[in-house]
Amino acid sequence: MPEPVEALLEAALVGEFTVLDGRGRPVVHPMIPFYTGDGRVYLTSSVLFSRKLLHLKQNPRCALSITDPLAAPVDRFGQVTIQGDATVVDDDPHRGWLWLLPTWARKEPTIPALVRQRWALPLFWERAVVVLTPRRVFHWPPAPPVRRSFTNCRKEASADGPASCRGCPADQGASLCGAGLGGRGRLPDAAAGPV
Repeated sequence: MPEPVEALLEAALVGEFTVLDGRGRPVVHPMIPFYTGDGRVYLTSSVLFSRKLLHLKQNPRCALSITDPLAAPVDRFGQVTIQGDATVVDDDPHRGWLWLLPTWARKEPTIPALVRQRWALPLFWERAVVVLTPRRVFHWPPAPPVRRSFTNCRKEASADGPASCRGCPADQGASLCGAGLGGRGRLPDAAAGPV
């Protein structure tokens, strides 16, 4: 797994996990991805009424995307989609997932305290582990910010409305090109990467 993808997986608090339903339609679930360095991605799900586990048992094809920079606090956020096949490990729903607890606790420090009180919500803590074995990994690295200056703007008032820009590549109004600053304004920063 490429290092930037590993960094995203280790930091991500949530990702979009997509499974296929019985008709082959995608169904997306927000889930916490866990990465332990072995090239596979782990997720955990309550076994109680879990359609996603049923869908994975019927069709193991799935994908995990991390697209929200607020959900993955890393210095330079890029986006990732991992496509692969999943295996559901649910032979011991009471304890079979506990080996992921240290990794989970690094992301959510309150989890160990909740696990100690799992008698209060026993069915939530009956969990299966989903093992995602990647087939393809798509990574969109972060793009540097783009800054543009326009110095040839001429602010002109029209008889039927507010002033507009003429002779400027940003011919979309003074708020974009800074014509109100004597034509020496700057466009706001914009990411130039895939969306």
